[in-house]
Amino acid sequence: MKVTSRDIALSVESTCNQIIYAMATYQKCPLGGRVRADLIVSVDQLHERLGHLLACLARKHGEER
Repeated sequence: MKVTSRDIALSVESTCNQIIYAMATYQKCPLGGRVRADLIVSVDQLHERLGHLLACLARKHGEER
């Protein structure tokens, strides 16, 4: 199965949605809680993944042109 820029774009969208959900949950958590700290770590990891996916998308887009 060949990965296309569309496939990568779907992964970008999914990762963005996960970040949105985590930030919405963060806003509802009480201050100073363990959950808030865990959410920040999670968002940081998702942010790293998003950067990687965007670089992949740019490369794949260039290949498909």
